[in-house]
Amino acid sequence: MKNLLFIFCFILSLGLTAQENEVVLHYGETIVLGDREITFQDVSQDSRCPTDVNCVWAGEVKLDLIINEGKFATEDKYSFTAGNAIILWSDENESCTLVAVSPYPKTSAKIPKEAYFLTLQMVSK
Repeated sequence: MKNLLFIFCFILSLGLTAQENEVVLHYGETIVLGDREITFQDVSQDSRCPTDVNCVWAGEVKLDLIINEGKFATEDKYSFTAGNAIILWSDENESCTLVAVSPYPKTSAKIPKEAYFLTLQMVSK
């Protein structure tokens, strides 16, 4: 019984050491996350299946992001498919994961680039 109590307390303490926050990054915006800056530079393609259509393939959205860390900047292209999170960075202190791209397409209207935003999940370790 004491072993179960110890294991339960240990697992509970693991959950308390990591802190998760969701952050929204709008098109064209730059935000500071930890010791990095991230810029949502462009949406080069959005072939995701519109919400009002049944598709065989879910499609993807292609994004250009700039991540600055101190003196170093990287401009990368990412292909995001719904349900497949992308780890943007991870180190001993924190991680940043792209978990969603919004809004989702509809057949009735084209999405202006300025309407896009990303949901990022930050985990401080």
